[in-house]
Amino acid sequence: MKKCTFAFILTGFFIILFQVSVSSQYYERNKQNLGISPGFSSGVQTNQKSFSLGISSQINRYLIPEITYRNTTNFNERMANQYGSNLHFISSGLQIRKRIFSTPSRKVRGICTKEFIELALTPEYHLLLNPTQENKNYKSVFALRTSLLFFQYKSGSSKARKAWSYKLEGYYRHGFGEQPYIKKEMGVLLRITRFKVSNFLK
Repeated sequence: MKKCTFAFILTGFFIILFQVSVSSQYYERNKQNLGISPGFSSGVQTNQKSFSLGISSQINRYLIPEITYRNTTNFNERMANQYGSNLHFISSGLQIRKRIFSTPSRKVRGICTKEFIELALTPEYHLLLNPTQENKNYKSVFALRTSLLFFQYKSGSSKARKAWSYKLEGYYRHGFGEQPYIKKEMGVLLRITRFKVSNFLK
């Protein structure tokens, strides 16, 4: 009888110990983060395509500074002969975001899930890295990017779920001035952000 009681107490002790150990694995993001954003855009009135790759760091929920490399190809032969077939830019921008819509939360396989849509404005400065004699007067380009961002939130305390963020961004870009290569564009990019997380229960 004593052996059965001891075994019961020992089993209960290990169950409690296991539950405490599992519950203690609770991760939260901190402010340190780094994001990459591959993207593609196409001219609205020109046969021009651009690929880009940016890096960013989210300051808070509303502000994201970013630096981007952009490779632009104009497939119109006359423009290609005049300005060169490929233009290379380094660009800087500051994205200002505002959440405008969210779906009702629901449970999917026991995990609370909901979607968000955000509106963003990004003033941009583009610097041409390979100017020629023909386009040397248009090395600097100012533009404004207007975006809709879509992302999904899933609850949970796992480290991987807290550490990674994925946002899909569709946008319209409008370039200013007399420069001929960033005027009106439609594009899409995927912003992947890696946050540093800490276990606050340890």
